[in-house]
Amino acid sequence: MRRDHIDLQLLPSGLAALLRSDREEVGRPTPAGEQEPLIISVPAQLQRAGQGMALIINEPAREGRVGEPDPKLVKLIARAHLFRERLISSEDFRLSHIARHERLNRSYFARIVQLSYLAPDITQAILDGCQPRDLTVTKLLDQYLPFAWPQQRSLFGFGGRTQAPQNVNPFKRDPHQTGIGGMAELS
Repeated sequence: MRRDHIDLQLLPSGLAALLRSDREEVGRPTPAGEQEPLIISVPAQLQRAGQGMALIINEPAREGRVGEPDPKLVKLIARAHLFRERLISSEDFRLSHIARHERLNRSYFARIVQLSYLAPDITQAILDGCQPRDLTVTKLLDQYLPFAWPQQRSLFGFGGRTQAPQNVNPFKRDPHQTGIGGMAELS
């Protein structure tokens, strides 16, 4: 076990015996150098779980392989974009008025809206169900969202797993947006 992955070494004869349910052959020692072990490397990390530790295995996303989308994450992303659109199209750009209309406090409303600025590949991975297993609604809402997409990928565990979309200009601003990072005034 390493810091960010686990290596499993398997002898082909032992694996074959295990699959055949031949218990005697599984434990039988093999003379040194007779077989090359198969090495399987899996991204994993130890994480505190109550008073113990849990092994969290995050399989890298593969092309054509889609997991089940987390309905809570999908709903959060949808709300973020909906609230952003309401903020942009509102005649009253004050966040507090729109938050009150949504029956949310201003701080929670702002944390949801900031998620509409997630890197497009992170948003797509969440919609496809390919996000890291430890990415939850709480983790998204409790983090300050950096403006830079590479920092977002690192913060939420997407390092090396997603590709930035082509032909996207992160500096292109919506003419309806105001304030820092395109968010409306927080008054």
